[in-house]
Amino acid sequence: MTTKQLITLALIISLGMGVQDIYAQFVPKNQRKSQVKLQTIKIAKRAQATVKQPVLYCDTLIMEDGATLKVPYTLKSFTLYAKYCKVGNNCTITSRGKSIESLDIFRELGKAGSNAAHINLYLNIYKIGHLTIDATGGNGEKGRLPGIYGAGGNVNLNYYSPVIIKIKKHRRATRSFSDKIVKRRKHNHPTIIVKNKVGWMDSRRFNAHLHSISQVKTMNNFRSEAPNLIADPVLANSGQVRNTNDPMLNNSARLEERKRRKRKDGDLKINRRGAFISPADVKIQ
Repeated sequence: MTTKQLITLALIISLGMGVQDIYAQFVPKNQRKSQVKLQTIKIAKRAQATVKQPVLYCDTLIMEDGATLKVPYTLKSFTLYAKYCKVGNNCTITSRGKSIESLDIFRELGKAGSNAAHINLYLNIYKIGHLTIDATGGNGEKGRLPGIYGAGGNVNLNYYSPVIIKIKKHRRATRSFSDKIVKRRKHNHPTIIVKNKVGWMDSRRFNAHLHSISQVKTMNNFRSEAPNLIADPVLANSGQVRNTNDPMLNNSARLEERKRRKRKDGDLKINRRGAFISPADVKIQ
């Protein structure tokens, strides 16, 4: 046996020992990239599991109360198929974009929040309490010119279930950090809530630079109009005036506005199947 053959044999043995829970199955050529076949995915109560592949097929998906399946926003898109699905209360499947948080409100240019990954689900649900699908965009960083928000991810929910499931799209009155506060409510019937709006950003401060406001009346220090000065929203309560008519920041705001216009709430598609969903029904996007 040649050296090359020995190395190949050693690799085969090591792979077989290290990946015991993955089974072989024929996969079409156009679906062979980045797929992992798992027999069972079970997430314990209040535990979190993070996926590393953009496509997952499983025989059984069990999420106990408070369990979270996290999808990194860097995957761009995630597809999950479950032959049998059992979900407890207050469970979450999330691909939320990365939020940039900073305590430095005088930072020149705030960083933009990341876009959420798209979520494609093909689930045969036989028992469910309450599930939240969170594909909200990331929040922009604070700064003299705040970072823009991340786009919401598209959610494509295909499911079969012998029970009636109430599906809601999450709505919020204002884009504020209060969106991060999750209120646990008791649900008397099976419920799925989808959150896929854009993230949060300091629009007031951003728009001040975008529109290049040049004149404002000060609170107490000046009686006449002060050209090129506007009251900074953060310092307004103290009566101070800050020169925010900065050509560099105003130009950056216009460039960032082009990006912001492309970042929108995600689309939601819901398809309740009348029969069992098989792996052949999955469309990888």
